[in-house]
Amino acid sequence: MNSFNKIGFKKEYNYKRLSPEKEDFRSAFQRDRDRVLHSNAFRRLAHKTQVFFLSNNQDHFRNRLTHSLEVSQIARSISSIMQLDEALTEAISLAHDLGHPPFGHIGEGILNDIMLKHGNNGFNHNIQTLRIITKLEQKYGAFDGLNLTYETLEGVLKHGGPVVKSDYIFHQKFQSNYNINLTTQSSLEAQIAAISDDIAYNCHDIDDGIRANLFTLDDLSEIDLIKKHLDKIRSEYPGIESSRLTHELKRNLINSFIIDIVEESSKTINFNKIKNHHDVVKYRSTIISLSDYMTEQISNIRRFLSANMYQSKLILDHSNYTEEVIKGLFFFYKENLNKLPLKLNSSKDYPININRIICDFISGMTDNYADEQYKELLKK
Repeated sequence: MNSFNKIGFKKEYNYKRLSPEKEDFRSAFQRDRDRVLHSNAFRRLAHKTQVFFLSNNQDHFRNRLTHSLEVSQIARSISSIMQLDEALTEAISLAHDLGHPPFGHIGEGILNDIMLKHGNNGFNHNIQTLRIITKLEQKYGAFDGLNLTYETLEGVLKHGGPVVKSDYIFHQKFQSNYNINLTTQSSLEAQIAAISDDIAYNCHDIDDGIRANLFTLDDLSEIDLIKKHLDKIRSEYPGIESSRLTHELKRNLINSFIIDIVEESSKTINFNKIKNHHDVVKYRSTIISLSDYMTEQISNIRRFLSANMYQSKLILDHSNYTEEVIKGLFFFYKENLNKLPLKLNSSKDYPININRIICDFISGMTDNYADEQYKELLKK
């Protein structure tokens, strides 16, 4: 991939920001990364559910913050090997989950249902991420949001691929404000962030699932790739204890996925004579990808985790309480606007905008804060 760097993908970025700034000794993308790291929303991820609710009091279960860091580490490795811009890759990776509400995807589904039933456009954590980094973070003197480069914003917007069809008005407004084409392919850095997200949660959720006693390593052996790695590790380390075997499996899986991605993506780039960023965005499909075999294997891991972990009683038992907390808080604040720690202009913000303001406030809560507020305000 040495020729990849010589072509100069990095030089084709314009580093434009909505509010012009004088750059400093860091690259523009390094500043983006640093602003994400220093944001309030990023710190709150430490107390937001990844899979297991933090009230389970298990110190080693992953949360949204540790997940984002693990995505970033995998993405940086791939980006480094392919000689792309590591800082841009890292900025997108660290920012991609900022919009998640408390209680994980269950909380997201409940907020979405509430908003749709009350005449709003629903709730989507990817859109909420963009709202946070362009508007809701309010700490700088010259602008709202983080004033990130267009490349980072586009990477966050399209880290899951082009936005071909969307019912969200936000996408239309975003495209208008930033002049970003929703339908073209995302940058290679954004594609790397997206595939690293898949690798991170599939491989690391195995670790958490075993820790929670939801399944065993032997159960996982039904998946061909995992069986091959387990056999190899046991051959190299006879009698290895279970906790070490689990860790070795996780790191071997991640390494094998990274190697496969670099090899498969390099083949696509070379075969199709993709030479610059313009070629990337105009390409017919995603460039950063796994081989057919590895795609099948990660799909098998995803199906196994869905059946044995995400749909487990341990997870689903929290759904009813989560719904009780989020709905309770939403309607309490709707009837008691004075309890919102925000300045409201009732003539401007009522009624539909009030729903969004309340949704923004609740979605920004950590698991613990939402639980505490619910008990304090509704369980007196």
